[in-house]
Formats: sequence, structure tokens, C-alpha cells
Amino acid sequence: MTVLSDMAGVRLRILNLRQEIKQRSDYLIPLRNISEHPRDVLRYAAASIRAGERCALAIIADIEGPSARAVGAMMAVSNDNKYAGYISNGCVDADIARHALSALHTQAPKRVRYGAGSPYVDIRLPCGGSVEIVFVPDPKLDILTTVIDTLDARQAITLSVNEDSQLNITAHSDCKDNFSLTYAPPLRIAVAGRGEETISLARLANAAHYDVIVHSPDMDVLDACSQFGVNGKRLHSISDAPDFPDDPWSAIVCLFHDHEWEADILTTALNTQAFYIGAMGSRRTHEARLDELRNRNINERTLQRIRGPIGLIPSVRDASKLAISTLAEIISLYRSQPEQ
Repeated sequence: MTVLSDMAGVRLRILNLRQEIKQRSDYLIPLRNISEHPRDVLRYAAASIRAGERCALAIIADIEGPSARAVGAMMAVSNDNKYAGYISNGCVDADIARHALSALHTQAPKRVRYGAGSPYVDIRLPCGGSVEIVFVPDPKLDILTTVIDTLDARQAITLSVNEDSQLNITAHSDCKDNFSLTYAPPLRIAVAGRGEETISLARLANAAHYDVIVHSPDMDVLDACSQFGVNGKRLHSISDAPDFPDDPWSAIVCLFHDHEWEADILTTALNTQAFYIGAMGSRRTHEARLDELRNRNINERTLQRIRGPIGLIPSVRDASKLAISTLAEIISLYRSQPEQ
């Protein structure tokens, strides 16, 4: 009888576990979009609220050990069973959506830990680390709008979450809330050039969901870029200076084989705050480029801002590999930029 009783208890626990897994699988919601940058996650949240849906944010407040995403990464979960953004590679996002909907229902402050030290022993992080998530139910639309507008205006902003799970905008140095983090604008890349190198870099950066604009004298290049959603501006002459972005989270790349286009374009680029300025060509080409700019009385310290040859992989000779190599270099340097 004891053995039968134990077996019955095991079966009951298995049935309960299966029922819990089924309930959790109901929250395996298809992604509305990938939305890696918080600006785009918050844009989804704001759109959901304007459409009459309620919404909750899930934000990584702390990590220990390896993690798929960094502190500050977020998801927005709406009560119509859809979400944007991600916090893991799929191992906990469905359960995070479940907790977000629970936070919407209870309106109570909520923090959840996954991985080491978590009460959810049936949900494991393959990377071996742990993440702590803070939930913000029903963030105020005016705050979301201000954050989106600030990041769109290429300015950093600090968000904080207080003990009542309310989202605030605050000065980082004055923050007394439970959790705060400063968000920088997303990476923006301005490409000036001709040919397949320009098209390949614009296509790759656009596929990675970065903000991209192309400047080119060739309409076929601009038309090709427009086919995959990248805006372009025509350069009508060598002296036609592009209106490059002017902030420390933007990159400018010059991709001309006919290098007479470069001097005016690079001079314009050097007058911006761009964290990355690069130009295509060999070491010999780069030295000749710098000599021409020296003739314009540009000092050595300023000239050091121009990277050449560009890319992490030396001496690549086809457009797609150059695009990958250059974008990797840009991302590497972007990650080291302060939020300011």
C-alpha cells in the first residue's frame, strides 16, 4: 500500500507539473518584433497603450555570471498576448511574459529571479548565470513618449523604477529609486559612397535594425538602398557636403574608389561628434588621404579620428566581407561609448 501510495503521489505531481507547463505554454507568445533597443521596445509599448491595450515592461535589473542580454534590456508585454523585445534566447521569455501579465493583474511591485538562487527550479538558464527582472505594470504614456522623443533626438536619458514599480525619468546623479539605468540612443550609420560596397554596408546595417542613411552621387545606389528601406540623399557634386548626423552615437563611413570625392566629405565628417569616421582603401591610400587633408590645415590630432583601412578583417576584397568587417568594427567601438 505504501508503494502504491507513493506511486500515486508521483503521478499526481507529474500531472500537476504537466498542467503548469501547459499553462506556461499558453504564454509562448509570437514576437511582434525583435526590438533590441529599448527605444523600439518602448515605442511598441506606447503604441499598444494608444490602441487601448494595457502593457507591462520587464527590465533586467541585475545579472550574475553569463547572460544572453545586458542589464537594462527589456520586453514590453501587452494584455492582448503579444510582446516586443527579448531578455533571453527563448529559455525564459515565455515565463517572463506570464509574470508581466500577472503584474498587470495585481498591480503589485514584482521582481523575479531566474537561474542560480531562483525559486523556479524547473526553468533553467543554459548559460549558467542568473538574471533578476523588475516588472513595471502600466507605465505612463507621457513618460514613454518623452523617452522615445529624447532618444529619437539623439540624447541619452536615465530611467528609474521605484519601490512601487513606477517608471520615472530622473537625473542619474540624483536618483534615489530602487533601480536606474541610463540609455544611449541607438547606433546610427551614415554611409557616403558609390558602388556595391555602399549597398552592402547599408543592407547589412539595416538588417541589424540600425538607423542608416546613404549619401551617394549615383541614383542606382540610392534606388537599390530604397528597395530594402534605407533612405538616401543625392550628392550632386564633389563639393556637395552631406548633412551628416552630429552626435557621439553616430558613425560615418566613406566608401569611394575615386578618392577625389573624399576630402570635402571627410572634412565635413570631422566637424561632427561622430564616434567613428572611416574611409575605404589601403594603407597607402590612407596616407595619401591624410596628406591631402593636412594641406587643408587640419591638425594631426583631428586626423587621427579617421580610421583606415577600415574593418576588423585586414585586406578583404569583396563588398559583403568588407561590410561585415566594417560593421563589426563600428559595433565594437559603439559599445565602448559612454551614455553621457
